[in-house]
Amino acid sequence: MDINVTLSGPTAEGETDKYLNILESVIATKPDVIITATMQPDGTSPLIKQAADQGIYVNLFSLGITGNEDSYGALYYCNQPEQGKLAAEEMVRQMDKMGIEKKGVVGMHLATLVPILVEKMEMFRSTMKELAPEIEVLDTLYNENDAAKAQANVENQISTYGDQLIGIFAGNNLSGDGTVLAIRKAGLQGKIVAIAVDSDELEIEGLKDGSLTGIVLQTPYAQAYQATYDAFEHLFKGYNPPNEVNLPASIVTLENMEDPEMQALLNPLILKR
Repeated sequence: MDINVTLSGPTAEGETDKYLNILESVIATKPDVIITATMQPDGTSPLIKQAADQGIYVNLFSLGITGNEDSYGALYYCNQPEQGKLAAEEMVRQMDKMGIEKKGVVGMHLATLVPILVEKMEMFRSTMKELAPEIEVLDTLYNENDAAKAQANVENQISTYGDQLIGIFAGNNLSGDGTVLAIRKAGLQGKIVAIAVDSDELEIEGLKDGSLTGIVLQTPYAQAYQATYDAFEHLFKGYNPPNEVNLPASIVTLENMEDPEMQALLNPLILKR
């Protein structure tokens, strides 16, 4: 039995067509199962239907598709708006802990304009308004997955708002990287609350040196594992999973980053041991 797994997050310019071409070529091999992630719900949707029409069982993880929702078995995801709420709650907690008065501005940064990710940013905004109504949350700045632009966007806010800038929410890891570099350059470690999403080496270093005060950790390993496991259960036992399975995010701080559970989320390769 053939099991084809395609993993993709085509956010940079030019990667969308590459991902769709790969998915088309996988479908052409007529596997029994496809497990895939996509950042392009519109373009992926007709291909998933094409696969289903050929009797191929499909499970999705990370993000769903637009339309043709009856063409796949299940979507395994980490609720994006919930991540925005979690980040806002942690930001306010950290401000209280650091003695930062909840008056001023907070910047938001993201790679590209993807609707479900925009929902995350707007949930962050609405939660901040509820918890800290005197804080102004600025419009999201997009960096198009360009590392230099990500850093420059944060630096420009630091320069423009000065002491008024009391918080930054970086909605993906590259935006988090830019935030770390900009805060380090300005010497603002421990003076501003910065919450990022997802983890990489630079973000982990930033958490340790105070450039970041928290990281919202999604569950990509668990999503892909469960999507694959349930596909086998479907093929061999006829199991039909729920249409959507939410594997929620956690938040890691300097206080809990050494906990085994958080270590596994910071570096999912630990789970292979």
